[in-house]
Amino acid sequence: MKTLADRLRYYAKRFPIAELDSSYHFFPTRQNKDLWLNNTPSGFTFDLWAYSLFTGQPTTVGSLPKTIREEYEELANHKGNLYLHHLTPDVINRLWEIFASFVKEVDSAGKLGVLLFQFPPWFYPNQENLDYLLACRRRFPDYQLAVEFRTGSWFSGEQIKETLNFYGSIKLLLSVLTNLRD
Repeated sequence: MKTLADRLRYYAKRFPIAELDSSYHFFPTRQNKDLWLNNTPSGFTFDLWAYSLFTGQPTTVGSLPKTIREEYEELANHKGNLYLHHLTPDVINRLWEIFASFVKEVDSAGKLGVLLFQFPPWFYPNQENLDYLLACRRRFPDYQLAVEFRTGSWFSGEQIKETLNFYGSIKLLLSVLTNLRD
């Protein structure tokens, strides 16, 4: 297979689903979105990773959409990794809107599986993080959300009951846990 489109069509003939982790690293371009949607058959689905900033992960300025980087010139001078707390509420809302638009397009094409939020090892069970998960659910009330943790504290001791009750109450799917360290 010489082209990405050929490889994707070959893959899609053999498997009904793919995980798009590139949406974790950068906002998909129109070209990439069209490639994914136009080279997979009806019934094929994509599980989309939430953008890294939305899960508390370090993110580079270069991964932000070009329109955001151009509109908010102060971002060009930012050194090192970005986290949500480095951004104004306006920028954060715009990023969520752009991501939601992409999700809607994949869903409108009938190819959306779940939105996967993969949280870092420092995302522990506490009220602030529970509130954040509720906010994610409110942003995407009509879609299946999956959550992956990188710490076992969500499932240790008595916390397991609270975790399962909370996630069941707001209809989040729990993804396979990996790299559990505690």
